[in-house]
Amino acid sequence: MDLSQINKNQKAHIKSIHAQNTLKKRLLSLGLGIGKEVEVVETSLQKKYH
Repeated sequence: MDLSQINKNQKAHIKSIHAQNTLKKRLLSLGLGIGKEVEVVETSLQKKYH
């Protein structure tokens, strides 16, 4: 499952990180690594249905 598929307030465990090396290093420096739990608390893009 991709992070963009997780709903607000849903938790998930990181199984892998698919990113360019610079971004991957930045995420790891913020404590986001394989095996860590994350929770989506807010999104900047809203889904719009017509």
